[in-house]
Parts: sequence; structure tokens; C-alpha cells
Amino acid sequence: MLKIQRPAAVLFDCDGLLMETESHWDTALFQVFESNGVELTEEFRKAQLGVNVDEVAKKAAKIFPEHRPWEQYRDDIVENVTTLIKQYAQPMPGAVELVEIVASNQIPMAVVSNSPRPMVVDTLIRGKLDHYFPILITAEDVTNRKPAPDIYLKACAALNVAPVQAVAFEDSLTGVTAAKRAGLYVIAVPTFDDKALDADLVVPSLADQEIVAWANSW
Repeated sequence: MLKIQRPAAVLFDCDGLLMETESHWDTALFQVFESNGVELTEEFRKAQLGVNVDEVAKKAAKIFPEHRPWEQYRDDIVENVTTLIKQYAQPMPGAVELVEIVASNQIPMAVVSNSPRPMVVDTLIRGKLDHYFPILITAEDVTNRKPAPDIYLKACAALNVAPVQAVAFEDSLTGVTAAKRAGLYVIAVPTFDDKALDADLVVPSLADQEIVAWANSW
């Protein structure tokens, strides 16, 4: 049984949680690495899960041979992944159904993402989820991004709820850490099975029957 019977708000990560975009991030990153003559290792790829694209580009700039400004690599990654998302991204299992249940119970919601706002908007539009989320807190809205708690604190303030009364859904260590530091109850849906996440509850998908039954009980 979940500790919170009826949350005051529900906050969702976007990439890899509401929408299957991680494979497209991988492809876009591979394309940029390949074009710069550097192998994209599995270690580098997994380490970037949930990390803001600025930080990914800064790390890439240190190992690419041309040593162009990191902003150029960021722009290349964002352009590639945006193109892929607009064409191919799909909702994660159970995402649409859970969002609809939360909305039907009139629980305030927000999307809280480390990604750039235009990309988050494009992703939600692709999944036909954009109309559920009038409040988006994204990379541009805070100085300190996940795993810092700032982005979740800002989202709770925008929803006018205390963090302790809110629930966050996350898929990465970066996101879980941010939400926990902010004081939210955290439900994790891990992107990688081998990634241990220190969440209050870990479930295999948003279609998990415990989660669905809990939301339907509000």
C-alpha cells in the first residue's frame, strides 16, 4: 500500500517515463559521436540518462578531436533528437491511461524535465499529452538542474502544494535523487533493470496494477 492515499499533486518526468524517447537520444548521440570520429561507449551512454543535454555536450567536447565549442555539439544533439522524436516517439506503457486517471480525479499535474522546453513540448504533442500539462518546468527554468532539487521545488510552488504532499514519477537515478531531495514521495520506473534506484516505490511500468488501482481509488 502506498503511503500517500491521495496526493495533492502528481509530477512526471518526460523522457523515458511518459514517452519512449531514450532510444532516440541514444541514436542522436551515436550520430554526433560517429560524425566526430569517436566511439560512443555503453558506459558514456548510460551515464547520461536523465542528465541535461548541456552537461552531455560539455563532456563530449572534452573527448572529441576537433574541440569545437560545446554549444555546437549540444545544438547537433538537440537537432538530431528533435527530428527523431517528432517522427517516432511513442508513449510508454500505461502512461496515457495513468495521466487520464489522474486528470479525471482533478489532481494537479506538471511535467518536470531536464530537457529544453521546446523539446519537451514537441515530445508531449507527439504523445497527445500536451493538453494535460499546463505547467511545464524545464531546463531553462532553474539554474541548478536535476539531481538538484530546485526543479521539483519550483514545480510544487507553481502548483501551490507542499512537496511532502506530492508524488513524483521518475525513471533515472538523476531524477529520483532530485525528487527525493525536494521531499516528494517518489515512484520509480527504471529505464535500466540493473540500475538500483532509491525511490519510495519501484515498479516495472506505469501500467503496474498496484499503481493503477491506487490512482483509481482517489
